[in-house]
Amino acid sequence: FNVAVNGKPLMAFKCFNAGPLTGVVVYVAKKLEHLQSEIHKIVTGLGGQIRYQYIPADVTHLVFVGKLNDLTKEFRTARDDKKQIVSPEWIKMCNEEKRHVEEV
Repeated sequence: FNVAVNGKPLMAFKCFNAGPLTGVVVYVAKKLEHLQSEIHKIVTGLGGQIRYQYIPADVTHLVFVGKLNDLTKEFRTARDDKKQIVSPEWIKMCNEEKRHVEEV
């Protein structure tokens, strides 16, 4: 919609509904590339964002499957950066429940 004063347009605003994953920025681990397009579709559909590179200042969640003491560099880096490490199932649960499910 447009904001006008005395008939003169000042600004245009795009309206959107914030989804349950608004503020979530996801990076999918390389070993889950086969699930990447499905995860991206769900995350963006719920208002989250995707990154194709792990940028610590930007990414909030790493989608990963592995052990708690995994030696994968992606996992160790995200863990050391204190990022949320979630499974593809977490993404699916958020989608099914249409809410930001607590990360465990």
